[in-house]
Amino acid sequence: MGKDRISNSLQICEKLFNELENINTVLLMTKTFCMEKEFNRQYYGISEESVLQLSEERNNYINMLVILAEKIDTARNLNLSLERELRLHNDTDYCS
Repeated sequence: MGKDRISNSLQICEKLFNELENINTVLLMTKTFCMEKEFNRQYYGISEESVLQLSEERNNYINMLVILAEKIDTARNLNLSLERELRLHNDTDYCS
């Protein structure tokens, strides 16, 4: 792989990592907001049956956000592994 291609690939890795960080920030803000509403029992004066349904719905959303955060973390780690491999390949090319 040529040096220009490696350099371009490394730039893409950096941009991808930054995008994943931005997505993760929004996700964590959303999860925190949902958790605060649930922990503070903010139910807007609705019936007990509706409270239980809303609580279950919020908890489902929170669980999905946790799973999504794990997937983002996996994608970040894969991106970092790819970046390390590209840098290693790039350094090996310079040594040749």
